[in-house]
Amino acid sequence: MNARKQTPSRRVQNKTLLIVGEGDAEEVFLKHLKTLLVGRSSGLQIKIGNAHGKGARNVIDHARKQWASIAYDQVAVLFDTDTDWSPEVEKRARDAGILVL
Repeated sequence: MNARKQTPSRRVQNKTLLIVGEGDAEEVFLKHLKTLLVGRSSGLQIKIGNAHGKGARNVIDHARKQWASIAYDQVAVLFDTDTDWSPEVEKRARDAGILVL
């Protein structure tokens, strides 16, 4: 029998990104962008979430809760600024380390 020395395989850890959209339209848009821009061998795993409306504050709070339960490397949000977007809500996102798109 030949004793073949096996080299340990190195598993590359993908970076993880959570992007939370305000509603259904944002979720569909983000999923479409993901298929266009992110390939399987990109080293990036993206999860698209849906906060189901209720304005900017709700989207940021939803993203914070998701981030607290699953340790993503980065979190971003996408929403309309027509309802409850204020300097206080912007500060809330910034303080949490959430990227606002």
